[in-house]
Amino acid sequence: MKKTFLLGVGAQKAGTTWLYQYLRGHPDCAMGMIKEHAVLQVALAQGGPSGRFGDKANALIAALQGAKNTPPDTPLDADAQARLLALMDNVGGEFDLSYYMRTFERLLEANPEAHLTGDITPEYCMLSTDQLRQVRAMIEGAGYDLKVVFLMRDPLDRVYSALRMADRNRRASGKPVNLPAAERFDSQGVADWVEQRTRYDLILDRLDAAFAPEQVSVGFYETFFSNETLTDLLGFLGLRHHPADFGNLANASPAGGDIAPEKVAAVRAHYDVTYRACADRFGAAFISDIWKYA
Repeated sequence: MKKTFLLGVGAQKAGTTWLYQYLRGHPDCAMGMIKEHAVLQVALAQGGPSGRFGDKANALIAALQGAKNTPPDTPLDADAQARLLALMDNVGGEFDLSYYMRTFERLLEANPEAHLTGDITPEYCMLSTDQLRQVRAMIEGAGYDLKVVFLMRDPLDRVYSALRMADRNRRASGKPVNLPAAERFDSQGVADWVEQRTRYDLILDRLDAAFAPEQVSVGFYETFFSNETLTDLLGFLGLRHHPADFGNLANASPAGGDIAPEKVAAVRAHYDVTYRACADRFGAAFISDIWKYA
């Protein structure tokens, strides 16, 4: 069977972590220890290390220290070896994409029963059309059947979840949260880093331009966690059925307070073009049924 490469391009806070964890436990898949390789956006831009480079380097240093502390003539166990190699390639991939591609070849070699591997990095939704075409050429040139998955969520729900996740991450790193997500919803909700991940209309246009229709699966967070939707996705990916736990919504953002109506209205107006584009593409009745703010 031809090997398949899954390129998950988002959206952030739309079920990508659940999908990764499900596929990592699927017998036909070799997804590896890293969900978000976060390599393509920096390697293709050739602008130097990414914002995640420090975390990647620290993880590699910790793995190297663990290997260094292993008694002489004692081989590392298989998991430690796999982790070390994956982290090395993840760091190297920011500068040379051959390291990135080597990661997936190694995963498939270590899992001979699997035929699907891949990278689910929501940041990839911000890649340009030209960059997506470069990715397609690279992956197909390596002999893979390329499959692209893009999951969407009600834009305002996605925005609020992303802001709450940012608050959680700041607290976890010991940094203060001076203004809760609900209070800065109107200002941060339209900030560039949020908007680029929420303008589904622009993202879909780029995917349409870079890939063949049969290469792309578009899904919705609101209807994703069901056997019917999962069966459709497995068919798209060429995978057999495997039981799923729909009750474990991985990486869920912490609860937040109510947002003032005027703040909701301002952000809703900002993303009106996205709501209208999705209604035109997927059907106004369907979108209004699943998206609260449509």
